[in-house]
Amino acid sequence: MAVSTAGDVVSSNNEVRGRAEVMAPTDLELRVAASVDGPAGSMLDFPPISVVNGAEKAVGARLEVTLPAEVTLVSISAANAICSGTGELRCDFGELEANSTSTVNLVVRSAARGSYSSALKLTAMNDTNAANDSRNVAVQISGGSSGGVASASTSGGGGGSFEWLGLALLAGITSRRLAVRKVSRTH
Repeated sequence: MAVSTAGDVVSSNNEVRGRAEVMAPTDLELRVAASVDGPAGSMLDFPPISVVNGAEKAVGARLEVTLPAEVTLVSISAANAICSGTGELRCDFGELEANSTSTVNLVVRSAARGSYSSALKLTAMNDTNAANDSRNVAVQISGGSSGGVASASTSGGGGGSFEWLGLALLAGITSRRLAVRKVSRTH
């Protein structure tokens, strides 16, 4: 874009250049089972959440999961995303390649018996079909605790076990190194 006027003495500031990237439209879809159930006080594998992208790259993709107050987050693992929060989870994917699928796995703990609902919402800057971007998962909590992990699907899911193990090992190594340094300094 350029402008000029008669008598302009400085022509070097008459032109501005910019760069624009055009995003092609895509259809981002949220897939998750309709329900999860288990006994009160137990850990439950939340149904695996799939983020399925359409024919073009998705830009600024975000998944939001609202857990009921009676359910607490134990662990989360996500492919291609950075997740934060506990009762209100947010997973930011940034860009998702065309025709790709990313999965988010949650393990939750139920606190009280009852029927609850968890709301899930998916957004992206260039998603053109909002009709397949929201889901609700029914959370049915029965009496008594089995003390184990109840699974909502036969495909496994859950995740997070290796992450917690890795963090525990790292903490152990770090504390041992610090103890060795203290002993070295005192001798």
